[in-house]
Amino acid sequence: MMRMPRRPYILSAGLVGIIAGYLTMHLPLAHSWTSAIFWIAVGLAIIYFSPDRGAAISAGALFGFLNIVSWLFAGFQGVPAQLPGLLVIMVIVSILCATAGALGAVLFYWIFRRGTLAGGEDTRVGDNL
Repeated sequence: MMRMPRRPYILSAGLVGIIAGYLTMHLPLAHSWTSAIFWIAVGLAIIYFSPDRGAAISAGALFGFLNIVSWLFAGFQGVPAQLPGLLVIMVIVSILCATAGALGAVLFYWIFRRGTLAGGEDTRVGDNL
């Protein structure tokens, strides 16, 4: 399977994160737990097409970070005086979501792609390919 180079892949994951965060605030998914299911499905789709484990971890972290940042900005309806509080919340939550995205990528590779090296070469032998 032809894989996208690392840098465009990671930047695409960030763009998809921004779009997913914005859409879940402005579609019927808004303010619903179904937003998280949508984010997980999109995140897994992004990680599936990763060129290697390192790119998947970076893309997962960027996706999680930009997804929640765009979601919080899209849903903010306060006054400018409330922006400092929003930024504090945004920093804390975005770090947690970036960590979740990176851990999700690690788990994905651990569960579904055991036996592959960082470069994508298959290390398994025999009939288990």
